[in-house]
Amino acid sequence: MRRWILGFALVTLLVILYATFWQVRATWARRKREATYQSVLRSYQAAVIPGELREQVESYLESQAVHFDRLCCTYPEHTASDLVKIGEEPTPWYCSRTLVYIEFQFSTGTNSHIQSDPSDRLTKIALYQKLEDCL
Repeated sequence: MRRWILGFALVTLLVILYATFWQVRATWARRKREATYQSVLRSYQAAVIPGELREQVESYLESQAVHFDRLCCTYPEHTASDLVKIGEEPTPWYCSRTLVYIEFQFSTGTNSHIQSDPSDRLTKIALYQKLEDCL
C-alpha cells in the first residue's frame, strides 16, 4: 500500500512539474511576442505621424512593400482603418485563429465611416487583435 501511495505521489508531482514548465514556457513566449508587437508599433509610430493624410500613409506602406487591408468601423472607435498584419496569437477553442495587426485609424471628416478617402487624416496607430471564424 505504501509503494502505491509513493508511486501516486511521484506521478502527481511529475504532472505538476510538467504543467508548470509548459505554463512558464507559454508566458515567456507571450512576452516575447508582445515585445515584438510593441517594437513594430514603435517603428511605425516613428515613421508615420498622426495628422498625415491617408494617401501619404498608404504611399509609405507601399514604398516599404507592406501589404495592408482597409477595414471599416473597428470597435470601439468605429473609424475607417488600414491594417497591417504583424502576427498571430494562440486561439481559443471556439475560433480558428487570432490575428494581430497594426491599425492606422483615420478620421473620415465629413465622409461616411464606410468610405475611405485619400484626404482622411491619421488619428492613431495602435495594436489591434481580431478573432476569426468563431462559432
